[in-house]
Amino acid sequence: MEESKQAKIARVLRLPSLANWARHNFRRFDDTRRRVQHLADFAPKHSLTAVYGICADIACRKLRPSKIEERISEIENPFARIAAREIIPRFLELARERKFDAILRVGVGTLPLPIGRGPSGKPLTIPIRPAFILIEDEGLTPVFMVGWARLALIDYQKQLMATILERSFLTQQDYLGRHAEILCLPRIKRTRHREAISWRTNEIELLTNEQISDQFDRYSRAVRDVVRALEES
Repeated sequence: MEESKQAKIARVLRLPSLANWARHNFRRFDDTRRRVQHLADFAPKHSLTAVYGICADIACRKLRPSKIEERISEIENPFARIAAREIIPRFLELARERKFDAILRVGVGTLPLPIGRGPSGKPLTIPIRPAFILIEDEGLTPVFMVGWARLALIDYQKQLMATILERSFLTQQDYLGRHAEILCLPRIKRTRHREAISWRTNEIELLTNEQISDQFDRYSRAVRDVVRALEES
């Protein structure tokens, strides 16, 4: 059954999590609009939220290894289960290597960051929420996970994520003077195994306030343009 245009519009207006939102953003308006249109036309095949939840429980030492397979089998979407069986073994190794000691959240769990307004004037907001928070070096390090099979982030999108986190989420009292970690677990080429790639927000050259403002405006205009086209189709 063909998806209704109302469903497509609702998906465009409901901004995804930070990493998923960032990969729809480019310096050019036409490139950004094209990705927003793609988001409208093609619903995500599956969510990795349940996979990140298992990783978080491992990091927080709330889930024994003997119970991991049971948790994976409870994931309803078969594609997400496949991803879990690739991601979690590598994450478990990483948690042991780095001796993860984490908590799920402190203070504000999810920070809704306004980036502009949609066609009706309602704010467009990105939900910013770490998968878990590491307790390390006498402080807190929020960790944002990206479990895509292919690490499809260009440098500009990494800058966008780092700048938003440094200038919004990390300005909360609990994180002052701290930096966030972006933890990616892409598939190794021609295998079903994953590797761990991560960076801290202070390792990335940040965008200027003007560049961030321009990108927020660019994305908001793209959303309004795509919604208008859908309504008129």
